[in-house]
Amino acid sequence: HCFGNIKSRISPGIPELVGRLTVLNTKIQGLAQQQYNATRVFCTFETEASQRKVLQEMTVGSITAYKNKTHQVNTKHLFRGEHVLLIREAEEPSAIRWMDLDEKMRTRIKQISITTIISLVCVFAVAVIVTTCRQISAAAAALAISISNALFPFIAKTITNFESHASETGKQSSLFVKIAIFRWVITAIVITVIMPFTSTLTNGSAHLIQSIYIIFFADLVTTNVLQILDPVSNFRRHFLAPRAGTQDRMNLLM
Repeated sequence: HCFGNIKSRISPGIPELVGRLTVLNTKIQGLAQQQYNATRVFCTFETEASQRKVLQEMTVGSITAYKNKTHQVNTKHLFRGEHVLLIREAEEPSAIRWMDLDEKMRTRIKQISITTIISLVCVFAVAVIVTTCRQISAAAAALAISISNALFPFIAKTITNFESHASETGKQSSLFVKIAIFRWVITAIVITVIMPFTSTLTNGSAHLIQSIYIIFFADLVTTNVLQILDPVSNFRRHFLAPRAGTQDRMNLLM
């Protein structure tokens, strides 16, 4: 007991980490004794020609596989003589999100629905802010649009992390759709809706052409300034990293 106290003072945090490691090892041993149903099977081939041959002969439509329409498939290609396999070319091993492969479709739809609702709420809130700023001046609206376009990707990344995707391609596609719709609506649609029709054909400080020019200029300046200052990375690097409990955690924050 005395030796443990001395060791805890010399190396603070080590006993807690050892206790967590013991708990995790016990949990892993318990999980290893359970039975799990296979969700996906990955096959490797010696040659590219073999892979292409299998894909050509065994690929079927998604509906055929999900409804198990055995009469539409060669009987030699049925798994255990009664199951239609959904064959498709796999992603690169480094792009597969192994921990998300067993998520049910219902869970994925629920997650995507929630993150989509959050994104739409963000679009509506920023649209209200831009409309309010437009009543002040076109420059204020342009600045609000530019700042929101620069900050929303961080919000989109955070909420997309709560989604389960089978691969990084699916995750990045979901992130791209959120950002693209947000910027498209805020930059183009909102300005078009709040702009009076008579202001679309005339020239002046409060009209459409001048507003578009100010938006482009503000986006050019704001984006570059934020990239140079990089407030998020600097906060993580200079504030969170020195206070990290472990070297690995500090490396992730650098």
